[in-house]
Amino acid sequence: MYERPEEVDLCDVELVDGRVLERNSVGLQNDAGDYLGRVWFFRDITSHKLLESSLRHIACVDTLTGEMNRRHFLECANAEFELAREQQYPLAIVMIDLDHFKKINDCYGHAAGDKVLESTCKRWRAILRSNDLLGRVGGEEFAILLPNSDLGATRAVAQRLCQSMTGTPFNLDGNEVYCSISAGTTLATAEDESVKDTLLRADAALYRAKRAGRNCIEVA
Repeated sequence: MYERPEEVDLCDVELVDGRVLERNSVGLQNDAGDYLGRVWFFRDITSHKLLESSLRHIACVDTLTGEMNRRHFLECANAEFELAREQQYPLAIVMIDLDHFKKINDCYGHAAGDKVLESTCKRWRAILRSNDLLGRVGGEEFAILLPNSDLGATRAVAQRLCQSMTGTPFNLDGNEVYCSISAGTTLATAEDESVKDTLLRADAALYRAKRAGRNCIEVA
């Protein structure tokens, strides 16, 4: 067996203690070209991998709520849209806005507002399925994608999300504060060229809910 000296076998090796080593090797030969064996080199790249992981997390996750940020939500929603079209299953979108959220910031401070946003996502996560996508797409605006959900089931989920807000107050430094939401829902259709078309329709329904007096759900 002959291997040229410049041939390199490069890969990462994960150890049981959590460290990651970069492994590479090079074949050796004598002056006559006979294969003599391989020399293996190992380099600890654990810190580099941790930094990569941290950067990926920052790029994809909203640091306050721990849910998807706008960019990552759109990427994942688009992939789910294409899969739903290929496999012919229903796909629903819910756009949500926290009603009069600015008043919370003005009355109790931005730290209190942050607490409401963080607690809101925890309440919603207890309602949503593990495969439902939840993203913070604006300051107090959220988008939820529900695979394999028809309009009736989607409206029922939206109602449960509303009730999770109005049924239990947020404790802000000893003050019990209620916060309602407005929501717009829709299903992806065959006419939608991308998930953005579905999102725009859900967003239009959301604004109808806000114009109707808030604390309600509109269906597109």
